[in-house]
Amino acid sequence: MGRLPDGHAFAVLPDAGDGRLEEAWPLVAGCAPDLPLHAGTGAAVPEPGGPAGALAQARYALTSALTTAPDAS
Repeated sequence: MGRLPDGHAFAVLPDAGDGRLEEAWPLVAGCAPDLPLHAGTGAAVPEPGGPAGALAQARYALTSALTTAPDAS
């Protein structure tokens, strides 16, 4: 987990396809239940050089989520 220069938080999960995202989402949302929560995910990264591409995908998805439903998680 960390924070990007623009203030967004990020987390790297071992494999979001195995249900870990579904487990993590309620825990994160519970920390600030009155705050709309938005997320973007990127493709799985099998090699060390891939995180930049996955982060770009996740940021694009986050932008879409923020635009589509700015007031709802």
